[in-house]
Amino acid sequence: MLDSGVIAATPALCSSAVAACQERATLAISQLEDDDHETLLQQLLETGGLPPLIAMLSSPSTGCQQKSASALAHMCYYDIQIGKHAVQLGGMLPLIALLSSPSSECQTEAASAILAICQCRYVWQRHGNPDITIQGLSTAGLQQLVDLLRSSRASDQASAAKAIWALCSCNESIKGAAVGMGVLRQLVDLLSSFSAECQDQAAKAISIICKDDDASSEQLLELGGLQLLLDLLSSRCHLNAADAITAVCSTKGNYNSHVFDWHGLRLLIQLLKTSSARRQKQAAAAICFICDSTDSASSKMLDLGALPPLIDLINSRSAACQEMTTAAIKALCKDINISRADMMDGLVQLISFVESSSAYRQATALSIIKAVRSNLRYQKKLLELGIVQQLIGALQSGTAANQQQAADILQKLCTTTSNKKQIAGLAIEPLIALVTSSSATCQQHAVVVMAEILEGSSVAREKAFHAGGLQPLISLLSSSSAVSQEAAATAVYELVSMESAREPARNLGALPPLIVLLTSSTSNCQIHAAAALVNICSIAKAGEEVMKLSGLRPFINLLSSSSAARRHLAAAAIGRICDTNQTAREQVVDLDGIQLLINLLTSSSVYARYSAALAIANTCKFHDTAKRQVLELGGVQPLIKLLTSTAAKCQQSSTWAIGSLTSGKHEARMRVTELGGLQPLIALLASSELICQRNAAWAIGNICEGDNTASKQVLKLGGQEPLTKLLSSSDRGVKAMARHALNQLK
Repeated sequence: MLDSGVIAATPALCSSAVAACQERATLAISQLEDDDHETLLQQLLETGGLPPLIAMLSSPSTGCQQKSASALAHMCYYDIQIGKHAVQLGGMLPLIALLSSPSSECQTEAASAILAICQCRYVWQRHGNPDITIQGLSTAGLQQLVDLLRSSRASDQASAAKAIWALCSCNESIKGAAVGMGVLRQLVDLLSSFSAECQDQAAKAISIICKDDDASSEQLLELGGLQLLLDLLSSRCHLNAADAITAVCSTKGNYNSHVFDWHGLRLLIQLLKTSSARRQKQAAAAICFICDSTDSASSKMLDLGALPPLIDLINSRSAACQEMTTAAIKALCKDINISRADMMDGLVQLISFVESSSAYRQATALSIIKAVRSNLRYQKKLLELGIVQQLIGALQSGTAANQQQAADILQKLCTTTSNKKQIAGLAIEPLIALVTSSSATCQQHAVVVMAEILEGSSVAREKAFHAGGLQPLISLLSSSSAVSQEAAATAVYELVSMESAREPARNLGALPPLIVLLTSSTSNCQIHAAAALVNICSIAKAGEEVMKLSGLRPFINLLSSSSAARRHLAAAAIGRICDTNQTAREQVVDLDGIQLLINLLTSSSVYARYSAALAIANTCKFHDTAKRQVLELGGVQPLIKLLTSTAAKCQQSSTWAIGSLTSGKHEARMRVTELGGLQPLIALLASSELICQRNAAWAIGNICEGDNTASKQVLKLGGQEPLTKLLSSSDRGVKAMARHALNQLK
């Protein structure tokens, strides 16, 4: 062991003119032992020993050059501060010069010293101190290092490969220059070396050169390097080989298909079964990149048994390994073949992880299931294996993040009516509980899932209604979250599509928040709120309450919306509200709603035309001002045109509107007759729709009342016979209206 006295004398010995003294001093430094190096190296720096040591790199004595380079490398490995000082003192230039020394020992030690200095710089960069720079690395110096890869000595080649790896790790421009000097060809040659150390260091250098570099990866492929790297997966160099393969496969290009063609997948899978977390991580990374970008690679991976070891690695103690394993399984399952036995085993284990007490294992399983949930065959199998129960468990007891993932998976599983029916039976009650959760995020995910389950499923609606879901959903209509509001509006609409839920919804206070949502900035929110109100307003008292809450004006505003759905729902709501409310009819007139409704009579939407005609009919009931506006604004002609529509609903509403318009209004009767309205009305007496028969007979009776000219025209057009036939109709309303019309013809 060296003592402090020897170290104190070292700077003087390094500055000695006697080469033997210099060699003794540098040898002493290179032989520092681990238990005393920190104190002694600090003492060496403080006594000014580093400058003469660097000066010795340019000594005429080969022995001094070799031993000073060795001592410098030794010091840098122990203390990153020394690497920083060595660069600042210009130590790189003489080291690079030694790469072309006639002494192979000098070349080796110089390469080792460069490696040590570069590693110091890398560490400093990692710690936020990028002030260390590679000074003096000229093009000629880098070329000498690349040339050293062709040395006849394996130790020289390995040292050069190490130094190149270190330099390329530190500096992108150096990496680009090295590639331009043909470094990849030399490194690929070393992959076939008889020296395992050379192979290992070459693979390591390739991994850093090809990382995020498409051109270098392409060049490696052309040089046959990928095949050699795959061969090394079964050697002691497998770790750096896996690193290099991962680097290449993560770049753009068709490199992954070569891995697939060369059956390197089997070797990668073997690495998953080793005891090294780093090997497992790199193998999983390579598998992930390959499956993500290569057609049919997933199927081949499954054939080779990749899934079981990946599933096992979810339990790895290494967080990095767990993360990459998760990504690999997601990629592997993207083109899932649900009939595979190994995949079934994997699904069973993943589902069991969903109810794990480990939040991480649960999150991992959920993220994998979420990634492949869109496959219908996969969905079916998940449901068969009881995924709903496990997801409900995660919703009830998982972390907030896992609850969100579970809710999202449930939502995406609701792709078919049968799926919804199965999920509703198990999920509705816990989802309702989550809607009342103190967590706004959990509320949001739960209500989104509920809206998805309820849509189009009568079974789910009944289940939610009887489980008390209406009240919490109505509460969420006033949520501060736009997403929750929209989903709640959708869910409430689905529930009030059941007639039995409309009165309870009104009693629970649904109308005020729904009316507020009519002015929401979200189109879907407006649509579902309007649709819910249309259904609730089928109750007479609901229309009166809407008027008290000033709810008619926003509906009239929606008549000029850019959305056809909003326009037709607004018209439908106005029709419902005006059916029994005179104040509402007056407000429609006062707010110029008649013109907007007439505009909708020529809409491309059947629902808009039908709803507008119905709204006009109900607005004109017992309201002469409304009738006069319809006449003045040209509303009669489009109503007559709707009589010949192919849509039965349009025929029903237009006959009702004309009947309402001509009731007690002589001018309207004349206008309908003049515009040819009698012919299509008579034709509708033979309609298969009882409502059309009744409304048409009513309109004809109104038009002919007290008007001999109109009565004669009806007779001329053959209207008496179909009216007479209607007297034998099974519908009392049809018979009454037919009798009314015939009485006007006498």
